[in-house]
Amino acid sequence: MRRWALLAPLAFALLLIPAPGASAATCTVSASGSWTVSGTWSCHSVPGDSDAVVIPAGKTVSLPDGDDESAASLTIKGGTLALGDSSELDAADFAAVGGGTISGPQYALLEVGLDDGVQATIDAGGLIVTGAYVNMAGNGTFGVSLTPSGEIEGVFVDAKGVLHGFVRSTDGTFTTYDAPGAGTGAGQGTLPESNNTPGAITGQFIDGNFVNHAFVRSNQGIFSTFDVPGMGTGAGQGTIPVDNNDPGAIVGEAIDGGTVIHGFLATGF
Repeated sequence: MRRWALLAPLAFALLLIPAPGASAATCTVSASGSWTVSGTWSCHSVPGDSDAVVIPAGKTVSLPDGDDESAASLTIKGGTLALGDSSELDAADFAAVGGGTISGPQYALLEVGLDDGVQATIDAGGLIVTGAYVNMAGNGTFGVSLTPSGEIEGVFVDAKGVLHGFVRSTDGTFTTYDAPGAGTGAGQGTLPESNNTPGAITGQFIDGNFVNHAFVRSNQGIFSTFDVPGMGTGAGQGTIPVDNNDPGAIVGEAIDGGTVIHGFLATGF
């Protein structure tokens, strides 16, 4: 017992004892399991919004269905974040180092809200996202894919929150672009998703009503746009390409008026 503390008024003595969980910690997944179980974590407690979370290779941490959690940062080092149905994880910073996976059903969400000057990082190991929705919000530049010739395709978000596409050539020259019909409000604009070997880029553009439409930009900068027939025309609905191949086929998802998600294959692009 620290006898000197007893000489102080009780209220003052209590101030000398930090509240549990008040200080930031680095919490690494030490045993695969639920996010909400303290035994999953090296810090021996469930991480909070001031803590840094690390998911190493060979480990999986799962958010229960309907659960909402938060962390100061999330770093995936080859491990897996498994999001439950209608669950959400909010983080202020993100990095994927040496690969890793984010999985979950269609209504699972990882929301990364980046402060000005903060950049999310995904190294050459890449990141696999299956089913879950990942939203990285903030101003700045995000690389999406790399061509065999070394060009970088990506998206940048301007000071008003509008999305634009870019191509960075091997000599460092930038070309920026907007798909025809893309909205000009915050959360709207052009979002590239993939490119093929010849340099054709496919992605979605979000119009002024927040409806998703598909675009293809050729390596000469020529745009084609399309919508999957019968899909919804409300906010968050529409056509969302995911990948394209060298022969010009595009796969993706299409959301109907009842927010049901369907797969699609489009050819001839």
